[in-house]
Amino acid sequence: MQSVNQYLIHMLLKVYVDTSVIGGCFDRKFKKDSLALFEDFKAGRKMMIYSDLVCNEIEQGRDPRKPLLHKFLDVPEDYKFGYKQNEEVKLLAEKYLQKKILTGKSFKDAVHVAIGTIFEVDVIASWNFRHIVHKRKIKLYNETNIEFGYKPIAIKTPEYILKSKQ
Repeated sequence: MQSVNQYLIHMLLKVYVDTSVIGGCFDRKFKKDSLALFEDFKAGRKMMIYSDLVCNEIEQGRDPRKPLLHKFLDVPEDYKFGYKQNEEVKLLAEKYLQKKILTGKSFKDAVHVAIGTIFEVDVIASWNFRHIVHKRKIKLYNETNIEFGYKPIAIKTPEYILKSKQ
């Protein structure tokens, strides 16, 4: 039997964060909303979902002090959950490329969307307006998802997610 705490955690909005959201904590333009989203994660108001790709991108960061890692690690284990890429993720990401939603140079962005789709998060949070939070591309991602038997995925900026009060 699940405890009350496990039930409440299950009911939280599951927000997949790509690396741009973590980096947004250190960017003048995106800092306020990125930090507010992380406060929601730390307080247990939302569940942070991440992937091994996010971890790899953080590790490959240019700053040897790795400030991105600290933001990531500040979220209690109870309020974050990670997924690993698998063949299904890679195949769906390839479908996005085949449909010319993105080019091969943006494969990692396709993987972020595929992870959110396959693991059925509630929303993908990103500041990547060119490849992820782009109205036309979101439409194409969702057309592709439906064509291959997946549910549509919501993709929003942290600002929008915070304003929606979910």
